Amino acid sequence: MKIATCKFNHANWMRVSRGVRVSLLIMCTLCLAPFVKGQILEIKARASVVGARVVLEDLVRPGVTLPEGWGERDIADAPPPQEMRTLSLSEIAEALKPYEDMSRVVLRGRQVVELTSESQPVQVELVQHAVNEYVLNRAGWEDRRFEVDTARIKSFHVPKGALKVEVHSLKQDPEKEAFVADIGVRVAGSEKEEVSMRVSLQELRPFWAVNRHMARGDMVSAGHLEKKWIPEGDASRYYPVDNVVGGKELRRNLQAGDLIAQGMLREPMYVRRGEVVRVVFESGSLNVTLRARALADGRRGDNILCVNESSGQRMYVRIVRPREAVLDNENGGMES
Repeated sequence: MKIATCKFNHANWMRVSRGVRVSLLIMCTLCLAPFVKGQILEIKARASVVGARVVLEDLVRPGVTLPEGWGERDIADAPPPQEMRTLSLSEIAEALKPYEDMSRVVLRGRQVVELTSESQPVQVELVQHAVNEYVLNRAGWEDRRFEVDTARIKSFHVPKGALKVEVHSLKQDPEKEAFVADIGVRVAGSEKEEVSMRVSLQELRPFWAVNRHMARGDMVSAGHLEKKWIPEGDASRYYPVDNVVGGKELRRNLQAGDLIAQGMLREPMYVRRGEVVRVVFESGSLNVTLRARALADGRRGDNILCVNESSGQRMYVRIVRPREAVLDNENGGMES
């Protein structure tokens, strides 16, 4: 039996593109397979991949026994979940070239393998929960919160199954002046190695929100409030928790969970036109109290005109508490 051979000198061979050279090598290897002592690897026409990378054991047909350590040899990126990509035999051969013990291996199968993925993206909610738990259980960090940057998480795929996420460390990146977390992800009950990733974090700050429906004109009290953690950059829009908002009146309706934005609050109405106001003022070394009837509505800090119920004299007073006011020179004092 004659075996067809192809003659190339080195110069002509190097003029052939790399991809074509690999394909020719595979074809020659396949033709010579009956005459070469080497392991034949039957490659599937279709393969389903578990994990973020395609390894050799994903590609060989069932029943093929691989030597120890061969199955985990890296071939290519896995396709995204619910997508299909193709991988040629030449690409597989190229990926295996660095392994010297595979120089006599013969790949046999269709020229193109169709790949699908059984992996799943890491759920952002699981990572966020792991970060929250890590912070809450770390001494001195209980009052801090961080939000996970979702962009990097979406590029990580892990085998299907119930996932366990653990934060190994959380620290500040001195170059970016931001925080990063080193995270491990594994499938519960799986022998697969843990997938490690680093995610960026944005520190949050607490702002005031209401915990129930409230209507315009309602007075805000401590029982109506809850903390809501949002990026610090929104401080100009909402009331941080170090601002006192209790005892103020709402200017608009709010639903449970709504943040209280700047301009939504005003001082409450402490006196209505026609109500009696208790007015305090100094006269020499004495503090004098009198009753006056309000001639206008007034909120805390407002100066309104009242009339002394005893003398009938008009005066401007400054409202300080519900139906209580002070009379001082800054308010204009008594009208003549």
